Amino acid sequence: DNGISVSDKVGIWGWSYGGYAALAGPAFHPDLYACGVSMYGIGDLKAFCESDFAQTNLWRYATGDVSKPEDVDTLIAHSPINHVSSYKAPILLTTGSLDRRVLQSQVDDMAEALEFADKNPIYMYYPNEGHDYGAPETWMSFWSITEQFLAMHLGGQYEAAGNDPEKSRMTVVYGQNFIGDLK
Repeated sequence: DNGISVSDKVGIWGWSYGGYAALAGPAFHPDLYACGVSMYGIGDLKAFCESDFAQTNLWRYATGDVSKPEDVDTLIAHSPINHVSSYKAPILLTTGSLDRRVLQSQVDDMAEALEFADKNPIYMYYPNEGHDYGAPETWMSFWSITEQFLAMHLGGQYEAAGNDPEKSRMTVVYGQNFIGDLK
């Protein structure tokens, strides 16, 4: 209404909590987003709160305490992994295998749930990266893939991928055809 965006071309992208938001947005508002990009995003809040990283009073207060049944119910209700059937927007997921905050299993499980629900996610992980990517080669690989993903679903220009996707060690779990067909 304000001319800020085109209503059918709104995407959501984020990492860490923003990665959770990029998973939650299309799950809870499936008609709002044209696509999503989640980097090391939490798909299962209950599993996250059970992880070693979240075993602090801060996380129990901010996110939920798995020893309290009412918190567990809220964590389950607000976990995108429990709402994959709602997804309409294509989603790209990525993580680093060395992440100790949001374990790779979080992203593996979310990608698997989306794939099982025939939502055709694109999912790749970087075995030598942690919670935030550090190597320039990883960023080049990530952006060469993500730029074309965003252009495909939102429009706009992108730089040719060339051999950038292969510059970093990356494992593609879902979306091999998309990544293999990059220009």
